[in-house]
Amino acid sequence: MNEDFEVIYDGTCRVCNASRSLIEPATNANLRWISSADLTDAELAARGLSRRDVEEQLWCTGGDGAKFGGVDAVRELLATTNWWGRVAAAFLRTRIGGFLALPVYRVIARYRPRELSVTTREAANSPG
Repeated sequence: MNEDFEVIYDGTCRVCNASRSLIEPATNANLRWISSADLTDAELAARGLSRRDVEEQLWCTGGDGAKFGGVDAVRELLATTNWWGRVAAAFLRTRIGGFLALPVYRVIARYRPRELSVTTREAANSPG
């Protein structure tokens, strides 16, 4: 059975984009990925989210309306993938997995590496 998820993520974060590229080919779910930058505040509010919510963590909403943020969202997405993702999701459901994952997720979310903008790349590559 395929599940449906709407995933709101930071489309400028290299970790987020790498995670997406790992999950997409391995999942059996129907995932609709939306960069938070592409949504207006009104569109976020209609989903029960604020700009601050999506700046702090990944969000996914299942077809049944269940909403998950951060580590819980990652766990739900991993559970839809092949064996390695299901094993990781099962680990995240354990007490120790949840205990370890939350601070790691918070550090990554706070200091996530952003994609370089065209202007930044041009400045970095210009002589002098």
